[in-house]
Amino acid sequence: MSQLTYEVLSELFSSPAEDNDHGMSDQGSNALKAVLSSPPSKSDTAIAPAWLNVVGNAMLVYRTTDPEACAAEVEKVWKIVWPFLESNVSPTRQASASSLSLLCRCFTPLLISSAIAEAGLAGTTTSLSKIIEQITNGLDSLSLAPSIPEILAVISSLIYNLRYRASRTSPSAAETLLLPLIQKVGDQRTKKGFEFKDSADKVLATAMLVVGPEVLFRVLPLNLEPSDRYDIISLLQNSLGSFLRHRSEAGREPRAFLLPLLSNPHPSPLGHFVSYFVPMSERMFDLQQKAESDGRQSEAKVWSVLVAQIWAGLAGYCFAAIDLKEVGMPGPRPIIMG
Repeated sequence: MSQLTYEVLSELFSSPAEDNDHGMSDQGSNALKAVLSSPPSKSDTAIAPAWLNVVGNAMLVYRTTDPEACAAEVEKVWKIVWPFLESNVSPTRQASASSLSLLCRCFTPLLISSAIAEAGLAGTTTSLSKIIEQITNGLDSLSLAPSIPEILAVISSLIYNLRYRASRTSPSAAETLLLPLIQKVGDQRTKKGFEFKDSADKVLATAMLVVGPEVLFRVLPLNLEPSDRYDIISLLQNSLGSFLRHRSEAGREPRAFLLPLLSNPHPSPLGHFVSYFVPMSERMFDLQQKAESDGRQSEAKVWSVLVAQIWAGLAGYCFAAIDLKEVGMPGPRPIIMG
């Protein structure tokens, strides 16, 4: 097929179902098979992006007519699309990431539940577990190094489409299946010289939205206070004023970049803010006061900004808070908010 043909097909598949008068939604399986039967070369810069767009949109059409049959094809299609991330052409990599992100929308509760049921078991071979493993390994692959922004975009889609919960009180599928991957992204975000912080932040913002800070901080602690970032030997060897100027110990890097994400809606209960952040803000306020009295104005400003970010994050906890009646919210010290 020509590039123009694939572009027309992509537009046809991506048109809203209510506007589709061509009957393509009734032929999702046949159309998908026809497209997959003639994949272009990864080096074909003209046709590959258009073909990848067709594949992703054809899967969405297939999902509307037969979700479970479509889900059964996800692993097979994923294996065909994934290698295009190795292309040295940016439009092809971007189209591959877009197609993979569309495949994430084809997950069904049954496919997700199967992966959850086998989570933690040795030798799990569900379609979803294989996809997660491939993405995780891809972050360390030399051949995929230029594709890190695209892989991070796919991870963000993966997290969002695993927000499924078996019940209101059950953990999300993302919490059960993706915390190691989320931790890996967060750890790479703090590495010196990491070039794709904006892309990583989008992943972490999606993780905050889906699993919430109470869960996220289990694998990515904030490490903002001196006691979080140094062991007792460091505490004895360094004065308080040097904390912000010294490098943190390995694994205890500060993650202040997570604080601005708190204000977005998330599922963590309001009680977590009361038990976790209220005492933290009070300790930081004390550090701010101490720094000011000692004439360390730059350090005092840092603590002031962190406290303000914490309280700005209260809004995210108030979105559909299920424990609002049970939580007695203490008011912040007036000076904290100043």
